[in-house]
Amino acid sequence: TKTKLSSIISASPVALHFSGHGVENTYEFLGSDHPSLNKGNLLLLEDDCGKADYFFREDLKRLIHSSHDRSAEVVFLSSCYSQKTGEVFLEAGAKHVICIKSGEKISDKASILFSQVFYETLFAMN
Repeated sequence: TKTKLSSIISASPVALHFSGHGVENTYEFLGSDHPSLNKGNLLLLEDDCGKADYFFREDLKRLIHSSHDRSAEVVFLSSCYSQKTGEVFLEAGAKHVICIKSGEKISDKASILFSQVFYETLFAMN
């Protein structure tokens, strides 16, 4: 949820891993008259009832810049089209961001496999 993400970011974590859906902010997805077309790509979060809740790049930017004084060392965005969202974390001072290139999707299977290899390698290196 937006509340949970806000709470996590406000706690200034050393690492942040988001695994979920990312969507390009396009006319095809939102519709040509949607008021949020200029707010950047979005992450699909859930509301308290489990329904989709859009969290736009501009919303994330505001949240990060108003919520903490220390950036995460590592941000892992395991979601489609997450490059623009990753750039928000880089601009806020994150040292390392792992994300999916703009315009690209990733399958659940590839995401799971990459995560397993990444964390096994990271922890094996201490």
